[in-house]
Amino acid sequence: MREVARLLAGFVIWSVAFLGIYAVQATGCAMGVAPGTLRTILIAGIVVALAAGAVPLWWALRGQSSTLQFAAVICGIAALASTGLTFSAVFWAGVC
Repeated sequence: MREVARLLAGFVIWSVAFLGIYAVQATGCAMGVAPGTLRTILIAGIVVALAAGAVPLWWALRGQSSTLQFAAVICGIAALASTGLTFSAVFWAGVC
């Protein structure tokens, strides 16, 4: 069961971060928050998401050597890369 949790944890964190960051973005735009302030809040959210996404990768690297452990490491790397790629638009696109 732990192996399955290690496989899924990175993408579960990614999906929670996706919902959270875009909820903050939509709410900030609707409330008229200044773009610079909103961008700073979103970047802070991305940093938290990347830190949280690194935990499952670290957890997977600590597992016993097996095929599932290797798959968990690959999934952790993919989830961390997806987090960085998905949220990178905050750095160069308009926030609203």
